[in-house]
Amino acid sequence: MGWSGGIYTRARDFTDDEANGIKMLSANFDEEHDEIEAGINNCLTKDGQNSPSADLPMSTHKHTGVGDAALRNQYASMGQVQDGAGKYATTSGTSTAYTLALTPSLTAYSDGLVVFFKAHASNTASSTMDIDSLGTATIYKNLSVLEADDITLNRVYMLVYYTSAFHLFSQVPTSADPQYKFVVDSYGSNDTWTAPVGVTKVYVECWGGGGGGGTSYGGQSGCYSAAYETVVPEDDYTITIGAGGTSSGGTGGDTIFGSSVVLAKGGLGDGNSVTAGCVGDLVVYGMTGLQYTKDMDSSEEGYFGGAAYKGVNQRAMWVSGSDPAGGGYSRREPTAGAGSGGTGLVQITYVEKV
Repeated sequence: MGWSGGIYTRARDFTDDEANGIKMLSANFDEEHDEIEAGINNCLTKDGQNSPSADLPMSTHKHTGVGDAALRNQYASMGQVQDGAGKYATTSGTSTAYTLALTPSLTAYSDGLVVFFKAHASNTASSTMDIDSLGTATIYKNLSVLEADDITLNRVYMLVYYTSAFHLFSQVPTSADPQYKFVVDSYGSNDTWTAPVGVTKVYVECWGGGGGGGTSYGGQSGCYSAAYETVVPEDDYTITIGAGGTSSGGTGGDTIFGSSVVLAKGGLGDGNSVTAGCVGDLVVYGMTGLQYTKDMDSSEEGYFGGAAYKGVNQRAMWVSGSDPAGGGYSRREPTAGAGSGGTGLVQITYVEKV
């Protein structure tokens, strides 16, 4: 009889045979042991030497002590499922070419595949994903390639694979609408400005160094140049700040953004004026130092330096040119003297996504 319906039935009962006067024959003994052999061969072994030949009904019972799956054709423990194994990992790669390693590993992409990832870096441009070295596929958001910062460092995102591409469905802004901040970067000495990620347009203002006062007249204020400029995110731009002209009627230095993209000439000294050479959408040449002043009580007299454009003025009578770009003074009486020009300035104004 052996196994039938999940119950093992012996072929013979030797006690009954004895009671019925039936001797223990070899044929009867072999029949019984053949059934035992068949029954054992129909059982699963704990060391995995044999495999089921049909589905195994569990009758509401559970497998316990299950280890985490390492391959796609293995059981997953409930803990592994809850932890997102096989569907979630942190990316690596670059800010435009992401890679993802899942456990267990994928063996192929298929339409409808859903994975989650934590970004190791914010994206800087259109981006791709490669999962388990199965191949690179473009990431789309709303059917368009990604823009800078659509993926943000340390945020978690969901991807759905469809028709040879990944589609980003879980980008979450910090509020209902994108938030921006207004930034003004100022430089009063030579430096390098790096365009922030996502910034492509800036308003650049330059003031040249003020001219120095001389023996006869004050110095011209530094010229002013401004322009809207297109920049490349993460590229560097050199900033050159014009020094103030010396108090012997020296010429102020030119202030320059980039490779002369915006240029403000330095003012001339001792009553002279530069009237050409600036580069920008808006150019204002510096004021000359010809404004005469006389203090009747102290008998002091001389000339102010030129006032720089946009409200930067030389307000005190006998001090050097105010920063930025003020022209130096020239004093005639009672003691002759002169002041140096003010240092130039660069201001870069732009809007940046928060």
